[in-house]
Amino acid sequence: MGPLYMKKLSLVVLLLCLLSIPLAHGNPEPIPDTGGTPAVDGDTPVILQYENVTYVVDEAHRANVTAVYHLTNPTDMELNLSIMLPFGERMPDDLRIWQDNISVKHTRISFNHSFSPAARFSCRIPANHTSEISAAYSLWIAENLHRVVMYRYECTYIAETGRHWNGSIDEARYTFRVAKDLYSHGLSGFNVTETPRYMVARAIFHNWTTDGDIVASWYNVNAYGTALLIVVPVGLVVAAVLVIRAVRRKIK
Repeated sequence: MGPLYMKKLSLVVLLLCLLSIPLAHGNPEPIPDTGGTPAVDGDTPVILQYENVTYVVDEAHRANVTAVYHLTNPTDMELNLSIMLPFGERMPDDLRIWQDNISVKHTRISFNHSFSPAARFSCRIPANHTSEISAAYSLWIAENLHRVVMYRYECTYIAETGRHWNGSIDEARYTFRVAKDLYSHGLSGFNVTETPRYMVARAIFHNWTTDGDIVASWYNVNAYGTALLIVVPVGLVVAAVLVIRAVRRKIK
């Protein structure tokens, strides 16, 4: 038997082994909670000038979120605002909000039919002044079984509420830091870099009128998939050895 025959035989063995791997989809789990860009109740001359949101994912089902917003009052009078910070399913129990580094009290409300519930708080901005609103909270992340061998994770940030403000956002930054032991591939649509500990996905928009939400999704090979990565190559080697021995016996 020549080398070409042996290559074809090995390819057939490889395909048979790969076809034996189950590829059924798992059942989806509930949609994760999502945080969002704050919105105002009614028209306002105040401008959402800057937005910087960071997700840090160190655990399989938890994201720690920090968000910073710059609100600019371009008028010659002090303005009072009622602001809503929407969430997808429930308001986080650990939500904290500050204005210019001073803690702000918030209440739970239903924002509208699309985003419920929301945190509502009052904000006073002096004339011709830019005020910083910041928030910190944690969110649960859904884990979906994907083709048996890996899990799919997703973080969704409700960005479209930014359209409730006056004009476009000068600059919006979204960063997702995912621990490397929770990541195999994904985060498409972002500029992805890495540090010793994290895969870092970033998206930056300038003079931006929001037209949708920001979604970061990625995959991670689970224990079953990791085992297959070990078992399949070993199985291929063993199968190849057995085939070669059988062929040699026939030749003899």
